Amino acid sequence: MSDKTSLSEKINGLPKITIFVISLLFIIFIGFVDYITGPEISFSIFYLIPIAFATWYDGTTQGIIISFVSSMAWFMADTLSGHIYSNPTIGYWAANMRLGYFIIITYLLGIAKNTYFLQKKMASNDFLTGIANSRHFFETVTNEINDTAKNMKPITIVYIDIDNFKTINDTFGHMTGDQLLRSVGTTIKNNIRSTDTVARLGGDEFGILLKEANYDQSQVIINKVQMILLNLMERNNWPITFSVGAITFISPMGSVDEMIGMTDKIMYMVKNSGKNAIRHEIYENKIK
Repeated sequence: MSDKTSLSEKINGLPKITIFVISLLFIIFIGFVDYITGPEISFSIFYLIPIAFATWYDGTTQGIIISFVSSMAWFMADTLSGHIYSNPTIGYWAANMRLGYFIIITYLLGIAKNTYFLQKKMASNDFLTGIANSRHFFETVTNEINDTAKNMKPITIVYIDIDNFKTINDTFGHMTGDQLLRSVGTTIKNNIRSTDTVARLGGDEFGILLKEANYDQSQVIINKVQMILLNLMERNNWPITFSVGAITFISPMGSVDEMIGMTDKIMYMVKNSGKNAIRHEIYENKIK
């Protein structure tokens, strides 16, 4: 795993109960400071820290629960610090107003969170197939190269082109062509390891990143994927085959563009040699 894991990713990896407990500890601390500073100094805005923390990392429901607890903590701190109102009901009114304010913030933050992750997903996923797009694929390969340089593990990049795809669009229509692309993307994703990445790189071209996979391991996966894809085409009576180019990099090249470009050239060698085949090579950058 990369050393560049962000704090947010680490927090997301925590159990939900841990996030809830951290939020409660925040409230206890803020409530205590609120109490000892007295009623003349307002600390209401600081209760938003545990509320926002719980909402973002634990969900809107937990955020609302923390909002209730924060409102109660504020009320207790306000009462115990000796704040005297002209009418006792004013204190309860103020607590309810803060609760309403906290819940509105929680609700809006929940919407912002959902919008953020939806846009993030749309930015990294192909709109048609639902798998990763070329941008995300390049970023993933870049991150993997950085890790590979440290742990000296091989990686394999696979480039798959759908042979005669135009025939599908011309004969069956673009809707069938779109269905075929979605089926190919889903089939590849379901038949590689969870640590690997598949992406749609172009109109009818797909890329696969096989992490820490040597030549023999990669060859098994590539053969399996091609066989399953060909069976899928046969079941649907689609006159389609696949040209596959792959390179197992024992050590990375200078850039991601070079590595993917080199794999792309291997795939085109297959297409120019009759299509419907796999060409798999090994690359090792030997330092003299």
